[in-house]
Amino acid sequence: MKGKDLSSSAMPYFNSKLKLSFKSKSGGDQNPEAKRKTGTYDWWKAARVFTVPEDASDIQITIGLQDVTGSYWVKDLKVICIPVYEGQAYTPSKDPLQKVPKFRGIDTSRRDGWKEEDFIELKKWNVNIIRYQMLPFKTPIDTCEKFLAWIDIEMQKIDAFLVLAEKYGMKAVIDLQVGPGTNNSELGSNQMSWDKRDQDCLIEVWRKLAAHYKGNKNIYAYDILNEPREDDYVYDPNGGVEWQLLAERAVKVIR
Repeated sequence: MKGKDLSSSAMPYFNSKLKLSFKSKSGGDQNPEAKRKTGTYDWWKAARVFTVPEDASDIQITIGLQDVTGSYWVKDLKVICIPVYEGQAYTPSKDPLQKVPKFRGIDTSRRDGWKEEDFIELKKWNVNIIRYQMLPFKTPIDTCEKFLAWIDIEMQKIDAFLVLAEKYGMKAVIDLQVGPGTNNSELGSNQMSWDKRDQDCLIEVWRKLAAHYKGNKNIYAYDILNEPREDDYVYDPNGGVEWQLLAERAVKVIR
Protein backbone atom coordinates (compact mmCIF):
# COMPACT_ATOMS: atom_id res chain seq x y z
CA MET A 1 0.00 0.00 0.00
CA LYS A 2 0.98 3.62 -0.54
CA GLY A 3 -0.39 6.92 0.71
CA LYS A 4 -0.22 10.62 -0.09
CA ASP A 5 -1.36 13.46 2.17
CA LEU A 6 -3.61 11.16 4.21
CA SER A 7 -5.24 13.10 7.01
CA SER A 8 -5.93 11.56 10.42
CA SER A 9 -9.27 10.97 12.10
CA ALA A 10 -10.39 11.38 15.69
CA MET A 11 -11.80 7.85 15.43
CA PRO A 12 -8.93 5.31 15.42
CA TYR A 13 -10.91 2.78 13.34
CA PHE A 14 -11.39 5.26 10.46
CA ASN A 15 -8.60 6.47 8.10
CA SER A 16 -7.39 4.31 5.19
CA LYS A 17 -9.12 0.96 4.83
CA LEU A 18 -7.91 -2.47 3.78
CA LYS A 19 -10.46 -4.67 5.49
CA LEU A 20 -11.96 -8.13 5.17
CA SER A 21 -15.44 -8.47 6.69
CA PHE A 22 -17.55 -11.55 7.31
CA LYS A 23 -20.48 -12.79 9.35
CA SER A 24 -20.50 -15.87 11.54
CA LYS A 25 -23.05 -17.37 13.89
CA SER A 26 -20.30 -19.05 15.91
CA GLY A 27 -17.92 -16.08 16.14
CA GLY A 28 -20.06 -13.05 15.40
CA ASP A 29 -19.45 -10.36 12.79
CA GLN A 30 -15.76 -9.59 12.34
CA ASN A 31 -13.81 -6.88 10.50
CA PRO A 32 -10.05 -7.56 10.61
CA GLU A 33 -7.99 -4.77 9.04
CA ALA A 34 -4.42 -4.18 7.95
CA LYS A 35 -2.33 -1.63 9.82
CA ARG A 36 -3.10 2.00 8.95
CA LYS A 37 -0.75 4.92 8.30
CA THR A 38 -1.28 8.64 7.83
CA GLY A 39 0.62 11.29 5.91
CA THR A 40 2.70 10.43 2.83
CA TYR A 41 4.58 7.15 2.52
CA ASP A 42 5.97 4.95 -0.25
CA TRP A 43 4.98 1.39 -1.08
CA TRP A 44 5.21 -1.01 1.86
CA LYS A 45 3.90 -4.53 2.44
CA ALA A 46 1.01 -4.80 4.88
CA ALA A 47 -0.45 -8.07 6.12
CA ARG A 48 -2.89 -9.42 8.67
CA VAL A 49 -3.45 -12.97 9.93
CA PHE A 50 -6.73 -14.07 11.47
CA THR A 51 -8.98 -17.10 11.83
CA VAL A 52 -12.12 -17.39 9.71
CA PRO A 53 -14.79 -19.71 11.19
CA GLU A 54 -16.12 -22.54 9.02
CA ASP A 55 -19.60 -20.98 9.03
CA ALA A 56 -18.38 -17.58 7.74
CA SER A 57 -20.61 -15.92 5.13
CA ASP A 58 -21.03 -12.59 3.35
CA ILE A 59 -17.26 -12.20 2.97
CA GLN A 60 -16.26 -8.79 1.60
CA ILE A 61 -13.02 -6.89 1.00
CA THR A 62 -13.11 -3.12 1.47
CA ILE A 63 -10.44 -0.76 0.13
CA GLY A 64 -10.77 3.00 0.48
CA LEU A 65 -10.89 6.00 2.81
CA GLN A 66 -13.28 6.69 5.68
CA ASP A 67 -13.73 10.20 7.07
CA VAL A 68 -10.29 11.36 5.89
CA THR A 69 -8.79 13.06 2.85
CA GLY A 70 -5.80 12.18 0.67
CA SER A 71 -4.86 9.45 -1.79
CA TYR A 72 -4.46 5.75 -1.08
CA TRP A 73 -3.25 2.93 -3.34
CA VAL A 74 -3.29 -0.85 -2.91
CA LYS A 75 -1.76 -3.36 -5.34
CA ASP A 76 -0.94 -7.08 -5.52
CA LEU A 77 -3.63 -7.95 -2.99
CA LYS A 78 -3.61 -11.63 -1.97
CA VAL A 79 -5.79 -13.73 0.32
CA ILE A 80 -3.95 -16.90 1.36
CA CYS A 81 -5.30 -19.84 3.36
CA ILE A 82 -2.58 -20.97 5.77
CA PRO A 83 -2.27 -24.06 7.98
CA VAL A 84 -4.32 -23.67 11.13
CA TYR A 85 -3.99 -24.88 14.69
CA GLU A 86 -6.43 -27.76 15.10
CA GLY A 87 -6.42 -27.54 18.88
CA GLN A 88 -6.78 -30.30 21.42
CA ALA A 89 -9.87 -31.81 22.99
CA TYR A 90 -10.82 -29.95 26.16
CA THR A 91 -11.51 -32.06 29.22
CA PRO A 92 -13.40 -30.14 31.92
CA SER A 93 -12.00 -30.45 35.43
CA LYS A 94 -13.93 -32.63 37.85
CA ASP A 95 -12.92 -30.41 40.75
CA PRO A 96 -15.59 -28.05 42.15
CA LEU A 97 -15.42 -24.44 41.00
CA GLN A 98 -13.33 -22.27 43.31
CA LYS A 99 -15.26 -19.67 45.27
CA VAL A 100 -12.14 -18.07 46.74
CA PRO A 101 -9.01 -17.28 44.67
CA LYS A 102 -6.26 -19.83 45.17
CA PHE A 103 -3.44 -17.40 44.49
CA ARG A 104 -2.58 -13.82 45.33
CA GLY A 105 0.39 -12.56 43.40
CA ILE A 106 2.43 -9.91 41.64
CA ASP A 107 4.02 -9.54 38.20
CA THR A 108 7.43 -7.89 38.26
CA SER A 109 11.14 -7.99 37.46
CA ARG A 110 14.19 -6.93 39.42
CA ARG A 111 17.18 -5.50 37.55
CA ASP A 112 19.37 -5.85 40.67
CA GLY A 113 18.15 -9.33 41.62
CA TRP A 114 15.77 -10.60 44.27
CA LYS A 115 16.67 -10.24 47.95
CA GLU A 116 15.27 -12.00 50.99
CA GLU A 117 13.74 -8.78 52.29
CA ASP A 118 11.61 -8.69 49.11
CA PHE A 119 10.03 -12.00 50.04
CA ILE A 120 9.57 -10.97 53.66
CA GLU A 121 7.63 -7.90 52.50
CA LEU A 122 5.57 -9.85 49.95
CA LYS A 123 4.68 -12.41 52.62
CA LYS A 124 3.08 -9.58 54.59
CA TRP A 125 0.89 -8.92 51.52
CA ASN A 126 -0.19 -12.59 51.52
CA VAL A 127 1.52 -13.12 48.16
CA ASN A 128 1.88 -16.80 47.27
CA ILE A 129 2.75 -16.60 43.56
CA ILE A 130 5.09 -14.37 41.51
CA ARG A 131 5.22 -13.97 37.74
CA TYR A 132 8.97 -13.81 37.22
CA GLN A 133 9.70 -11.58 34.21
CA MET A 134 12.79 -12.65 32.26
CA LEU A 135 14.24 -9.42 30.85
CA PRO A 136 17.71 -8.99 29.33
CA PHE A 137 17.88 -5.26 30.08
CA LYS A 138 21.19 -4.28 28.39
CA THR A 139 22.44 -7.81 27.74
CA PRO A 140 22.92 -8.31 23.95
CA ILE A 141 20.56 -10.95 22.53
CA ASP A 142 20.71 -10.15 18.81
CA THR A 143 21.74 -13.70 17.79
CA CYS A 144 20.46 -17.07 18.92
CA GLU A 145 23.82 -17.87 20.49
CA LYS A 146 23.70 -14.67 22.55
CA PHE A 147 20.05 -15.28 23.44
CA LEU A 148 20.78 -18.78 24.76
CA ALA A 149 23.82 -17.49 26.64
CA TRP A 150 21.56 -14.93 28.33
CA ILE A 151 19.13 -17.74 29.26
CA ASP A 152 22.01 -19.56 30.99
CA ILE A 153 22.72 -16.44 33.05
CA GLU A 154 19.03 -15.93 33.78
CA MET A 155 18.60 -19.51 35.00
CA GLN A 156 21.21 -18.89 37.68
CA LYS A 157 19.12 -15.95 38.91
CA ILE A 158 15.92 -18.00 38.77
CA ASP A 159 17.60 -20.81 40.74
CA ALA A 160 18.41 -18.39 43.56
CA PHE A 161 14.92 -16.88 43.31
CA LEU A 162 13.26 -20.30 43.65
CA VAL A 163 15.20 -21.11 46.82
CA LEU A 164 13.73 -18.03 48.51
CA ALA A 165 10.32 -18.63 46.96
CA GLU A 166 10.19 -22.09 48.49
CA LYS A 167 11.34 -20.78 51.87
CA TYR A 168 8.43 -18.31 51.96
CA GLY A 169 5.80 -20.59 50.46
CA MET A 170 5.53 -18.98 47.03
CA LYS A 171 5.17 -20.43 43.54
CA ALA A 172 6.62 -18.96 40.34
CA VAL A 173 5.37 -18.38 36.82
CA ILE A 174 8.40 -18.13 34.53
CA ASP A 175 7.63 -15.48 31.92
CA LEU A 176 9.73 -14.81 28.81
CA GLN A 177 9.24 -11.08 28.27
CA VAL A 178 11.12 -10.93 24.95
CA GLY A 179 11.76 -13.55 22.30
CA PRO A 180 14.43 -14.17 19.66
CA GLY A 181 14.03 -11.54 16.95
CA THR A 182 10.94 -9.93 18.50
CA ASN A 183 10.38 -6.17 18.60
CA ASN A 184 8.20 -3.97 20.77
CA SER A 185 4.91 -3.11 19.09
CA GLU A 186 3.34 0.33 19.45
CA LEU A 187 1.38 -1.18 22.36
CA GLY A 188 4.51 -2.49 24.08
CA SER A 189 3.75 -6.10 23.13
CA ASN A 190 6.05 -8.59 21.39
CA GLN A 191 5.88 -8.20 17.62
CA MET A 192 6.77 -11.71 16.51
CA SER A 193 9.57 -12.56 14.12
CA TRP A 194 8.60 -14.54 11.02
CA ASP A 195 12.17 -15.75 10.51
CA LYS A 196 12.16 -19.52 11.02
CA ARG A 197 15.59 -19.32 12.64
CA ASP A 198 14.21 -17.02 15.35
CA GLN A 199 11.24 -19.29 15.95
CA ASP A 200 13.49 -22.36 16.13
CA CYS A 201 15.60 -20.48 18.67
CA LEU A 202 12.51 -19.85 20.81
CA ILE A 203 11.89 -23.61 20.87
CA GLU A 204 15.50 -24.19 21.96
CA VAL A 205 15.02 -21.65 24.76
CA TRP A 206 12.11 -23.62 26.15
CA ARG A 207 13.86 -26.94 25.62
CA LYS A 208 16.68 -25.62 27.80
CA LEU A 209 14.41 -24.11 30.48
CA ALA A 210 12.09 -27.13 30.67
CA ALA A 211 15.00 -29.58 30.98
CA HIS A 212 16.61 -27.50 33.73
CA TYR A 213 13.42 -27.13 35.79
CA LYS A 214 11.83 -30.50 35.14
CA GLY A 215 10.13 -31.73 38.32
CA ASN A 216 10.62 -28.45 40.21
CA LYS A 217 7.49 -28.15 42.34
CA ASN A 218 8.00 -24.43 42.95
CA ILE A 219 7.24 -23.60 39.32
CA TYR A 220 3.51 -23.27 38.77
CA ALA A 221 3.50 -22.44 35.04
CA TYR A 222 5.43 -21.09 32.07
CA ASP A 223 4.49 -18.05 29.98
CA ILE A 224 5.96 -18.93 26.58
CA LEU A 225 6.12 -15.34 25.29
CA ASN A 226 4.63 -12.20 26.74
CA GLU A 227 1.82 -10.70 24.62
CA PRO A 228 2.74 -12.09 21.18
CA ARG A 229 1.39 -10.14 18.21
CA GLU A 230 1.10 -11.36 14.63
CA ASP A 231 1.10 -8.05 12.77
CA ASP A 232 2.44 -8.12 9.20
CA TYR A 233 2.53 -11.90 9.00
CA VAL A 234 3.14 -13.12 5.45
CA TYR A 235 2.77 -16.85 4.95
CA ASP A 236 5.79 -18.70 3.57
CA PRO A 237 5.63 -22.52 3.36
CA ASN A 238 9.30 -22.63 4.36
CA GLY A 239 9.17 -19.77 6.84
CA GLY A 240 7.87 -19.02 10.31
CA VAL A 241 4.41 -20.05 11.49
CA GLU A 242 1.61 -18.16 13.19
CA TRP A 243 1.48 -18.02 16.98
CA GLN A 244 -0.84 -20.95 17.77
CA LEU A 245 1.31 -23.37 15.78
CA LEU A 246 4.50 -22.01 17.33
CA ALA A 247 3.04 -22.21 20.83
CA GLU A 248 2.04 -25.83 20.17
CA ARG A 249 5.67 -26.64 19.29
CA ALA A 250 6.85 -25.01 22.51
CA VAL A 251 4.28 -26.86 24.64
CA LYS A 252 5.38 -30.22 23.18
CA VAL A 253 9.02 -29.43 24.00
CA ILE A 254 8.13 -28.39 27.55
CA ARG A 255 6.01 -31.48 28.23
